[in-house]
Amino acid sequence: MIDSKKTVAEKRNYSILDVQSAKNVAAIWLKKAELQNAVEFGLPEIDDRYHIWRIPLIGKLGANPSCCIRSTTLGARSKCRY
Repeated sequence: MIDSKKTVAEKRNYSILDVQSAKNVAAIWLKKAELQNAVEFGLPEIDDRYHIWRIPLIGKLGANPSCCIRSTTLGARSKCRY
């Protein structure tokens, strides 16, 4: 792939490379917390300054819940806050 066509995640060799992968990691956390039916995902975004994926959660949990996943560790240190 030509370097200019690579995404930020690909250029930085992150473990989580795309929106669907970020949502999958967040879904695992939500299932463990028994919240999988309480929220839906907003549009995830990568924050390359802090090396995280930020995933908005839309639902009944309150104001501005989100899930932050470290993009370098396959979500091993991910956490959601609400």
